[in-house]
Amino acid sequence: MTREELLADDTQYCCYCGCEKVKFHCCGENHFQTFAQMSTDEQDEFLQDGEEQMSENHVSVKDVYKGAPPETHKSAW
Repeated sequence: MTREELLADDTQYCCYCGCEKVKFHCCGENHFQTFAQMSTDEQDEFLQDGEEQMSENHVSVKDVYKGAPPETHKSAW
């Protein structure tokens, strides 16, 4: 998705791990914001992280931030 599409989107992302909100919390935190609510620096970092993951996995920015990242699925026990 482009910056303009993300600005118009109401999807909320975790402020700590960047995952799309699909439940109450993802990485142990419960603070979410839309792309439009992020600061310009946060937006740039969000897009940069998405581009890096897209080039590695050949997926869209929207797909990159769906669900929790692999490291949050590891058991803490």
